[in-house]
Amino acid sequence: MKFIFSSKFLPALFIYFLSPLPLISQNQPGGGNPQRGNWGGGRPQQNNGRLYGKIVDAKTGKGLEFAPVQLFQTRWDSVSHSKVTVLANGQLTEANGDFSLENLSLFGKYTLKVSGIGYESLEMPVSFDIKPPQQGGGGPVMGSNEKDLGNIKLSISAAQLKEVVVDGSDPTYKLDIDKKVYNVDKNPVNAGGTAEDVMKNVPSVSIDIDGNV
Repeated sequence: MKFIFSSKFLPALFIYFLSPLPLISQNQPGGGNPQRGNWGGGRPQQNNGRLYGKIVDAKTGKGLEFAPVQLFQTRWDSVSHSKVTVLANGQLTEANGDFSLENLSLFGKYTLKVSGIGYESLEMPVSFDIKPPQQGGGGPVMGSNEKDLGNIKLSISAAQLKEVVVDGSDPTYKLDIDKKVYNVDKNPVNAGGTAEDVMKNVPSVSIDIDGNV
């Protein structure tokens, strides 16, 4: 049996044998699946984490405004060759006590510090519960890139100011526009004394040995 090929069929055969190659390439594993989203290629976006919550009064449950919220992280310092604690993010709470800390590493372990005027400071460890992928295959342990810390309660500080008594009575000595006024009853030294004794205790007044002013 003989096969006779015509030159006019050669271009068609050439296209037939080459056209499946791109299709096979697109279906191979690891070719890039658009449905992977943030986890495409098995490597998550590490700095898209967000922590949020609300700072409230432990007794009343009311949100605390302008309460400082700071997020610290311990990292390895290549210069000093030691671990150092750095501020990863921070802000003041909104009028209702809400806060939101963004652009955080998903694999980081943090310490949240909260304080407020008249309240006890509070520290708590926080993380996203996401572990990095292990060597030799396997993707990362999935978690959420956002974490709600809920209502964080601050207790009123035990150190309270002592009672302040406001005395609304007239002072012992005062200056008016046209005169000086000295309240005799404000000086306990004057109790039981004579008029001469009172005059001797008046500022800017001199009494000689004969009792003359």
